[in-house]
Amino acid sequence: MNSVGPHLPASSRSGYDIIFAGAGHNNLVTAAYAARAGFRVLVLEGAPRIGGNTTCDELTLPGYIHDPCATAHNLIQSNPLMRNNELSLDRYGLKYLHPDPVFTMPFLDGSSITMWRDLDRTCEELARFSTRDAKAYRELLADWELMASVVNEERAAPPLPPAEVDAITRQSALGETMLAIRNASALEIIEERFTDEHVRAFFAWIAFMTLHPLDEPETGLMAFSLVAGRQRFSWILPEGGSIRLPLALARVIEEAGGTILTSKPIVGVSCTGGRAT
Repeated sequence: MNSVGPHLPASSRSGYDIIFAGAGHNNLVTAAYAARAGFRVLVLEGAPRIGGNTTCDELTLPGYIHDPCATAHNLIQSNPLMRNNELSLDRYGLKYLHPDPVFTMPFLDGSSITMWRDLDRTCEELARFSTRDAKAYRELLADWELMASVVNEERAAPPLPPAEVDAITRQSALGETMLAIRNASALEIIEERFTDEHVRAFFAWIAFMTLHPLDEPETGLMAFSLVAGRQRFSWILPEGGSIRLPLALARVIEEAGGTILTSKPIVGVSCTGGRAT
């Protein structure tokens, strides 16, 4: 970025190929790719700082950094941005931490279940409640491995019509089974695969981390993807807080000659001759 501040450069009306409204991490990712591709990029952010929901604040004591919104950066790990390190964000200050244990869920009866990065150790936790459920967890993760490539490709591409999604799903390794999982609710999957109420509550809590109702149809994949992501990556955290992701992206944009301006709310968009200004 050539400048970060309140003053819009005189070239802003004609000197950019793409102007981005907002400097949340999604826009910054897109702007970084565009800048790397040679486009003249301007990012306008109404707030006094970049990041959107990937920001940090000292909410309790000085020096203690908190993530007020985004915390675990799990879903983005399957995106080519991270999976293939396409923007080399590690060169720009982004470093991820993988806590172990991942997390613990306590119950009112005084018991608890802890997820560890070691699968065997997690299964030992589950086996304290049900050996059958411990085995079912391994099977769930194995099924996810057969579905993950399909889901990850969808996440990194424009949405397809439902009929095309169904056709691609039928051609997957699990075929009709994956289609049935897609159409089911996450709660149905959890109740079908696990027997102990503690174990069911544990996996329901993980699946509900998106705050999407678990009893709605077509949420079945959430019973797989969220727990698989935690088991593989842990509750993955950027060292220094969530703000490290947008800061790294901003450095990519800066290096490529792009501009980011804060305290610049968008007041309107005009479309003339196929161009938006």
